[in-house]
Amino acid sequence: MSNCEFFDSTVESELRESGGYASVTKGSSMRPLFKTNRDVVILKRSDTEPRKYDVVLYKSGEGKYILHRIVKVLSDEFIIRGDNTYIPERVAKNRILATLTEFNRKGKKHKIDEIGYRMYSRFWNFIYPIRFLIFKSFMLVHRIYRKIFKKNK
Repeated sequence: MSNCEFFDSTVESELRESGGYASVTKGSSMRPLFKTNRDVVILKRSDTEPRKYDVVLYKSGEGKYILHRIVKVLSDEFIIRGDNTYIPERVAKNRILATLTEFNRKGKKHKIDEIGYRMYSRFWNFIYPIRFLIFKSFMLVHRIYRKIFKKNK
């Protein structure tokens, strides 16, 4: 059994058996909220449907576990995006495995019903168009810079 298969079976079996799962975060898609190998997320299975701004764990078509935020709720799917990503994803509601209930960030415990966290999640989503514009502008400047200096080599 490979490490990937072990991890996959562990996540889903733990959620099935205990209803929850805790893990250190990996990747940069949820920055600035979570930093790789520093923060711990606590996820729970729930009988209620996740809502807008909830952070959920789902399994991608490639079998990867992804933790992203719901930015829009549709009738049979969610529009989901990482806090540090700019491309929304469509995820069927039945692919959601668990919802973030609390997390340890920089060694301090936080619950998702805290006012500071709720303000952050709404504010971060509200300024998305500005962040997207800055990101696209940076990419354009970077592309122009590369073309100018690549020609001089």
